[in-house]
Amino acid sequence: MYVSLWAPTYTELVISNPALFTFIDRRRARKVANDKLAQEHRLWLSYIGFLLTFCGIVVFVVRVEQATVDQGNITSVIGIGIAAAGNQVVTMALITYAIDFYHEEAATRIGVFISLVRQTWGFIGPFWFPQMFEDVGIAASAGVGTTLLVSVSRIPTAFLWWRGELLRWDIAARL
Repeated sequence: MYVSLWAPTYTELVISNPALFTFIDRRRARKVANDKLAQEHRLWLSYIGFLLTFCGIVVFVVRVEQATVDQGNITSVIGIGIAAAGNQVVTMALITYAIDFYHEEAATRIGVFISLVRQTWGFIGPFWFPQMFEDVGIAASAGVGTTLLVSVSRIPTAFLWWRGELLRWDIAARL
């Protein structure tokens, strides 16, 4: 069962990292030599990861609710794999953006902060998942998970895409 988590994660790590740099190199090739490519272009690949994560969560919880005790169902495990692959794409794109955004503190603060946030969400989930499944239902909890992803991840990423360059200049002026 754990293969469904580490196999897509490893595969996406191997695929998405070169894909990100290929994407950025192609974007740079289209720019004029003196024009600097905005770092926010890295965020485009995170949208693919968000879609994969949404799909994986929905597949997982819907198929878990449809499963019976006497009959196994592998499609829920496939949903976990799709969500894990999407999570890896999003994480890779956002960490790369964060390092480029504030590269002076890349080694000390960015990785630690991102790991802290991911570990915190991973730790507190088992405390509220059972109550959510009882109150909302298993399949309907896909809406809760998707709403959390949109509100905590997708909306801030869209804001960075929209205003990231202005934020970068504002932070540079304060330093």
